[in-house]
Amino acid sequence: MCMTRIENLRRRIEEEEQLYIPGYVSERVRNCINDLGWASYTDDCINDAWRELKREYRKISEGDRVTAEKLYRTECHIIAYLRYYFFLNYPVIRWILQKNLENGIEIIPGKEVVKILDFGAGPGTASMAISDFLEDAREIRIYENAKIKLYFDERHSLFGECYKNMLDTLFRVVNA
Repeated sequence: MCMTRIENLRRRIEEEEQLYIPGYVSERVRNCINDLGWASYTDDCINDAWRELKREYRKISEGDRVTAEKLYRTECHIIAYLRYYFFLNYPVIRWILQKNLENGIEIIPGKEVVKILDFGAGPGTASMAISDFLEDAREIRIYENAKIKLYFDERHSLFGECYKNMLDTLFRVVNA
């Protein structure tokens, strides 16, 4: 694979040694919040929910078991996840795909239909990152024949709604 193409793809993922989040991703998140009727929540509510999520994540890292229903119990908690954690995880997934490609490891077959089951999908962070990575790669003639079929399984209904909202406009989304 041509190193120039890989370098061009890297520039779409990293900007001045920082992971880059395209504007259309932020727009999808904003649109999702608006489309689902959640735009009226205040920053105070969302910030309180974010602080709760941080505390709960810390407990999880210390071995506590916490269910998704407890973590993401309100729309404010989902918005807090979308506004903070989504933007941490999305570029990292794209970066991992890029680094594998740079190292000659094509973890996405280039000429086949790739079926992806995003289990515990949340709002679709991984699915969206993979989809956007492939789209950017196609534009510069890497993975130009690859096609993907996305399936997801998410128990939490609010995350499922986010997933469908943010990815259904890009693909036909199938809840597994």
